[in-house]
Amino acid sequence: MAARSLCILALLAVLILSGCGGGGSSPELVLGDYYPLLVGAVWTYNTVLQAETQTVNFSTTGTMRRELVSLQNLNLGPDVFTCYVFQHDYTANDFPYLDAASRPVEPFIQYLFSANGGLHSVRSYYRIVPAAANFPAHLELVALQRVGEPVVRVPAPRPYLFTPAYHGVMQAASLWFTPMPLMPFVTDLSSVEEHDKTLNYGTSGGIGGSTNCIINIHYYGANLNVDDGVAAIAGRGRTFYKDGVGLWGFDVQSEWYGTINVGGLTSRVTSSLELTSYTPPGP
Repeated sequence: MAARSLCILALLAVLILSGCGGGGSSPELVLGDYYPLLVGAVWTYNTVLQAETQTVNFSTTGTMRRELVSLQNLNLGPDVFTCYVFQHDYTANDFPYLDAASRPVEPFIQYLFSANGGLHSVRSYYRIVPAAANFPAHLELVALQRVGEPVVRVPAPRPYLFTPAYHGVMQAASLWFTPMPLMPFVTDLSSVEEHDKTLNYGTSGGIGGSTNCIINIHYYGANLNVDDGVAAIAGRGRTFYKDGVGLWGFDVQSEWYGTINVGGLTSRVTSSLELTSYTPPGP
C-alpha cells in the first residue's frame, strides 16, 4: 500500500507541475450568482466520454441531467444540516471494448463506464455556511448518495466554494465538488490527495446571455478500489460556473480526466460537459 501511495503522489506532483498556471496570490472578490440555489431548476448537458489505453482509443457520447430537487434537513449522526439536494443522472451511448493488451486496466475502465460506477445516479447535499470571523460565507459539500445506497458523509476538510467567489484562493479538500460522468464514487477511493484553486475566467455567451464565468481547477490522486483490485488514479478537473446559470459548458467546457496506473500499464479516461438547456423553476 505504501508503494501505491508513493505512485499516487508522484503522479499528482507531475500533474501539478504540468497543469494550468495563474491563480494569483492575492484573493480577489468576484461578484455574481455562480451557484443558483432555486429548487426545481434543471440543467441538461451533452457529454463526451473517452477511454484510451496503449492500444485502444474509445469515444462515445451521452447526457447528464442535474436537478435541484429539494431543500431539506439531513441528519448525519450528531449533526443536522439544512441542505440543498442535487440529483445527477447520466447516460452513455456505448460501452468501451478493450483488447487483450488492456486486460490489467479493463476492470477499472469498465467500472468508470458502468451504471454501478462512474455513471451511477448520484445525489449531492450542499449546505450554506454563514460568514464567520475572517472567513466568508461558502457553499459546502457535506454528503453524497448513490441511488439505493445510504447517504455517505463527506469527511473533513470538506470541499467548498465561496459565495461570492474568490479569485486566486487555494484550499485542501478531500473530494471533488461537482459529480462528473466517470468520476469514481467516494467509497471506492482511498488515500485521496487533492488541492484546488479558483480563477476568474471572463465573459461567456450562450444560455443566460453574455455574463462572467469563474473556473475551479483541482488536481487529485487516489487509490481506486474495484472488486479485489487496486489502481492508482490521478488527474485534473476544470469546472466552470457562469453568473446566473451555474455549472457551465459552452464555448468552454467543464471537464475531468483521470490517468489509471496498474503495474506500470497506464490508461486515461476523460469526460466533458456542454450545457444544452437550463430551466429555472416556474412561478
